[in-house]
Amino acid sequence: ARHVTINDITALVLDACSISGALTVNTSGAITQSGIISVAGASLFNAGATNSITLDNSFNDFSSVSIPAANNVSLGDANSLVLAASTISGALTVNTSGAITQSGILTVTGAANFSAGSTNDITLNNPANNFSSVSVSSANNVTLNDTSDLVFATSSISGNLDVTTGGDITDSGTISVAGITTLSAAGHDITLDDNNDFNSLGITAAKNASINDI
Repeated sequence: ARHVTINDITALVLDACSISGALTVNTSGAITQSGIISVAGASLFNAGATNSITLDNSFNDFSSVSIPAANNVSLGDANSLVLAASTISGALTVNTSGAITQSGILTVTGAANFSAGSTNDITLNNPANNFSSVSVSSANNVTLNDTSDLVFATSSISGNLDVTTGGDITDSGTISVAGITTLSAAGHDITLDDNNDFNSLGITAAKNASINDI
């Protein structure tokens, strides 16, 4: 099909889909899948703030995905993925085999986990993003912007890490960065006191800073 719009008053399971245009799915229940989903255009999934979206098949092929409202969200993609404007009241998990970028503001109340593979970049640099905590399981270069405080959970980055926030930067797990780490939290504190492993680290703006490296 070309453009597809689906409305459902309860939960919805998406079977195998191949769509040459855009896909819009609005439900009043969970959105899950039982087959591979391929969408050449923009995808929008809206399940409501209390319902989860689980589209984590690693063979999915989305172009861009927007989540206007959902609880926990899990996305899988066989190559690169663009995250459009999204508001997620629970946790966000994104696993790809290509770059992860954004075209709109991301608001995630729960934990966000991103994995792009050790040779692919993650660039989520909109200054209006609002994450609670972020972990990067696997990526090359990573750029993150957050409008407020940001907690870094366990992360492994094979390239460079660049983080800019409008609040404190702290950690809740070990951060390993093979390349250059650059941190900016103007007027706020940076406290990275886990058993971290940085190669080189620079702080362009902060109030107080405390760094631990093994």
